Amino acid sequence: GVQTCALPICWVRLADDLTRGITNGDYPLDSYLPTEMELCEKYNVSRYTVRLALADLTRMGLIKRWPRLGSKVVSVGFDRSEERRVGK
Repeated sequence: GVQTCALPICWVRLADDLTRGITNGDYPLDSYLPTEMELCEKYNVSRYTVRLALADLTRMGLIKRWPRLGSKVVSVGFDRSEERRVGK
């Protein structure tokens, strides 16, 4: 179904969902997030809403954005190298 939500809640919900995807490994370090248009379709929101969410992730230092290239995950929010050391 079509989801509708008030703009402030919408972009915050999207930012939270993307952040969760980054921290749980759905979007690993050095991977690219879906395009703005793909996110618009997946979450049924406007491009403006997607850009607000992506700007929030950029501000938090989780992604870097490049025109025509997309949004690349540059931090997963915690140090995964600690996790690897413990596993060995």
